[in-house]
Amino acid sequence: MPSLAHSEALEALGAELLEDDEHPNLNEAPQRKSVKLWDEGWRPFLNPTQKKGRDSKAIFKLYHGERGSGKTICGLHEAVEALFLNNNYLAFVIVKELGQATDGGAWHKLMHEVLPVWKHGNRDPDGAVIDEGIDLEYSEQRYDPNTKKPYIWIANRFGGYSMITLISLPVDKQVSKKVKGKEPGFILVDEAQTLLTMDYFKSIVQQLGRRRGMQTRSKIIFCANPEGPSHWLYQKFFIQPVNTETGEWDKRFLQLHIPVQENKFLPADYYTDYVIPAVQGDEIEEARMVRGEWVERPTGLAMFRDDFSEQLHVVGDQHTNEGIIPLVDVPVIVSSDFGAAHTSIHMIQVVPTAEKIHKIIFDEMNYVGQYMPYRKLVPQLIERMLYWEKLVEAELSWIHVSDDSAFNQYRAKDGSFDAWDVEQISREYVEKHELDERFIIRLRPAPKGPHSVEARVRMLRDDLQYEETVISATCLKTKEMLQKLEEDPDERMKPKRSPFIHPFDSMTYGLFWAKVGKGRVALTTRKIKPQSYNAGSN
Repeated sequence: MPSLAHSEALEALGAELLEDDEHPNLNEAPQRKSVKLWDEGWRPFLNPTQKKGRDSKAIFKLYHGERGSGKTICGLHEAVEALFLNNNYLAFVIVKELGQATDGGAWHKLMHEVLPVWKHGNRDPDGAVIDEGIDLEYSEQRYDPNTKKPYIWIANRFGGYSMITLISLPVDKQVSKKVKGKEPGFILVDEAQTLLTMDYFKSIVQQLGRRRGMQTRSKIIFCANPEGPSHWLYQKFFIQPVNTETGEWDKRFLQLHIPVQENKFLPADYYTDYVIPAVQGDEIEEARMVRGEWVERPTGLAMFRDDFSEQLHVVGDQHTNEGIIPLVDVPVIVSSDFGAAHTSIHMIQVVPTAEKIHKIIFDEMNYVGQYMPYRKLVPQLIERMLYWEKLVEAELSWIHVSDDSAFNQYRAKDGSFDAWDVEQISREYVEKHELDERFIIRLRPAPKGPHSVEARVRMLRDDLQYEETVISATCLKTKEMLQKLEEDPDERMKPKRSPFIHPFDSMTYGLFWAKVGKGRVALTTRKIKPQSYNAGSN
């Protein structure tokens, strides 16, 4: 395989291309034409979300989404752009198994869908010509005589050549050995959900950033269909970039859901005729491959497997967005679990009747795995409160409950408490928009003490078993939590640590406050004169 580090190899390639009538001189007109058109702003067609990914300055990116959404195409266009903008550049396409890339996968897409756009220009979904492209020249596919892996030479704007090559890494323990010594400027990892350990990140990433003379910054893009939140990709791109002390997001990282609805080049019947029948009956695969959701496949240790029934406890129809409407004469408990990387909120009403006390979960706001600063979160919560008042055409009474850590955990860096920050931000928003003071968020602490977690588990189980809890069909994350929250194998009355624990907490904080805390109905007593009844009197 020719080495990018040796100019004589480049010259030999140039001479070889010149001998082939199909390839014009890459150092003359085609190169000048490419630079001219590039300066005029030519770009391959990308949908709005793909453009957001391309324009991001992050160096570690995760493009995720349902099948056929255009994740890989987006990453490959970024790779070709980097190859064109840099001289003597090297890019990798990495997969676990070679067939994942060549049999209709990333390498196939590079050869037959991406490079032709740079050569001949953009086309619309019907094939009509939009523009002429930049007439980019590139070699035929060649093979490294030692590894048998394919590679392609691509002309760059400097009149030189850059290379992209395909690498397969089937065994995680061999990753470091296979990539050691290589210095790519760009890496695209496709079908990344099939890579099972963090070795695929830490070993590969260390090869970046060492190549000299680059015009663009080194980057790595992982393209993946969703798996469960326990997958290392989720931990690396949804959880770890958030600073737990400040709540700030590490801007070197980007996780981007590329929705299939924006892919105008996908055949219209692909999902209806092929994907949906394939995942029918498997709600986990349906959530992942149709809606692009990161959901865990439940095990036999699900905490509420014997207590929760969708038929008994869910009201409405999620497919038509039909859900429960709050009662206007009952206070709404806004129960929150705040956090830098995970925030979950439930809106609850507790309604006593002659037969039982009904707990109504009618709304949820779920930001688990998303950095949501209070400056952004609080206005969204107030807007949600306004939405419900407008819907029921009445003023509602709002009671805000949260974990007591919002009151007693002092953040030294900011010199504040979460409860104080939330109240001040909400007060500013209310004053700015001239809203009533009932929209100021004054948090109340949920009871917390020894064994409070076990007590909340027991309380929720009782409420479900006695059919005292009803959940709106629009609260999809709440339903998912009740189906998939696992018990701790060492302490069966405690939930196992997972993303599902946050909606469990936000749901049960408010219910626990209403049952055993200061939210209980306050009964007052005083001395009274007992009444006596005489059955014989008039």
